[in-house]
Amino acid sequence: MVKKLLYIILLLKVATPGHAQKSISIEVQAWANVRLAALNSGWDAGRNGGGLSLGVHKQFKEIFMASASGEIGAAGIGNYLAVKAGAGKPIGLGTSRWVYTPGFHLLQGMALARPHPLYMWGLEQSNAIDFKLKNASGPGLVFGFRFYGFPGYSKYSEVHSFVDLKAGLRYTF
Repeated sequence: MVKKLLYIILLLKVATPGHAQKSISIEVQAWANVRLAALNSGWDAGRNGGGLSLGVHKQFKEIFMASASGEIGAAGIGNYLAVKAGAGKPIGLGTSRWVYTPGFHLLQGMALARPHPLYMWGLEQSNAIDFKLKNASGPGLVFGFRFYGFPGYSKYSEVHSFVDLKAGLRYTF
């Protein structure tokens, strides 16, 4: 299995034109959530999990960046798996190597509940501040607001939707 995956990555590397590789980047991100509110019970501040994601960004003419990623995390009712798609606008901060990127994302996934997984969805407004190294990779900070909804969990509890403050670290390759 691993050998097949390595062949696919090698094939993509060889087949992709060099100019396209400059506008595609890979991101690894880890974060923690602070719950601001649970929609049915109002203000309910406290720790609400965290997560890890791996994603791909595609830059379009310096004005728009599309992103797609997979993530695993914990929020409110337990662990979940999700895919995230969205868009952002990179803004260079003067002549420095700092870049600010605000964006919006849609999450679709499943809560890993028993006896069977439950559907989950979410919306995220994110802000990233990255420091670009000479090879265009670099570390960054991520913060923003995130809404999670677990509609199937309403059978078990009144609390099945959360608004979180997300804060984390990322590295873009």
